[in-house]
Amino acid sequence: MSYIRSGHIAGTVAVIMTTASSFTATAQESVQSEAVDVSNYVPSELAYKQAARVYGFLYGQHRAAETLSSQYPQLAGQLSSLEQQFAATYGWPEARAKALVATLSHSAISDLHKKHLSKVDQAMARRFSAQEATTFASELQGRLEGKIDPEVLKNILWLKYASRPVAEMVDGYTVRYNSSNHPKSKGIEFSLSAPISWRQVEGDRPNTVQQWTSQNGSGDMSFSVLVKSSEELRGITEKDVEDLVAQGGARDFLGAADELIASKFVHIDGAPTVMIDAAITREMIGKEIGMQTRIYNIFQDAALLQLNCSVGRPVQERTIAVKRFSMVKDLCDRVAISFSIANRYQ
Repeated sequence: MSYIRSGHIAGTVAVIMTTASSFTATAQESVQSEAVDVSNYVPSELAYKQAARVYGFLYGQHRAAETLSSQYPQLAGQLSSLEQQFAATYGWPEARAKALVATLSHSAISDLHKKHLSKVDQAMARRFSAQEATTFASELQGRLEGKIDPEVLKNILWLKYASRPVAEMVDGYTVRYNSSNHPKSKGIEFSLSAPISWRQVEGDRPNTVQQWTSQNGSGDMSFSVLVKSSEELRGITEKDVEDLVAQGGARDFLGAADELIASKFVHIDGAPTVMIDAAITREMIGKEIGMQTRIYNIFQDAALLQLNCSVGRPVQERTIAVKRFSMVKDLCDRVAISFSIANRYQ
């Protein structure tokens, strides 16, 4: 699949899907490029590939707009305006992607140009029809409304919202999840909203229904929902849960080595809930990971639902996790507000 779909334009620039870059020629973009702060991005091979894919997408988009504007001057103003609106809507993603890719090596950007952009430029060397030009303009308008290849959109969004993930949800870039008929939900049907750019996968543990990871799967933040069922939980009242918190019982939800930072009695969709903030250390494949975690323990009938939100770093980088914890808490609270239990009052 190509990102520039208009007629033959699709086939000629498909090469940009996995690589390439962009130098969108606007003064506004140049200013944004200088201001990009990459400190909130979590670098990895996957993150670099995701950023390069965005970079290539935008290069193809710009070259198509540039070529069609030259061939059809009557469309130049419209295409230029749409490009600028796209950049502003998505937080100047070309500059953000370029900045992240550039951290890979001093030659990363020039290497992308040498290996790939010449092919895109060659593809733009032919004459396009008027129909192709107007179709591309319509598609560019659609991209302002989010009509973009889903993986590219996710990568554009995490590049924009890395410094404040909750803003992605506030701005309406969310997807709704429903646990109906999921075997791990144990008969509890719940739903929640999640940011589009957080990669959703099936839970990899017996009680984990679903889990989401920031940066479209390449980040250091995550949240998940677990459901544990037990007849011992049946009949627990709101006062029981409130008293548990008042008497320091929140500590019982954690491991012996975990540090309880704070606890509070709250409600999620009307259900009595214990909110916990904790510092947790876990061993993973021989490495110690320090996690700052917010957990909502939701009591529903004979089940306990847990919304776990955390940021994890190697223990030697724990101060980074502590610093980033406020981002996780804000996002977790937003997800919790969206949480709905279908059979809550049955």
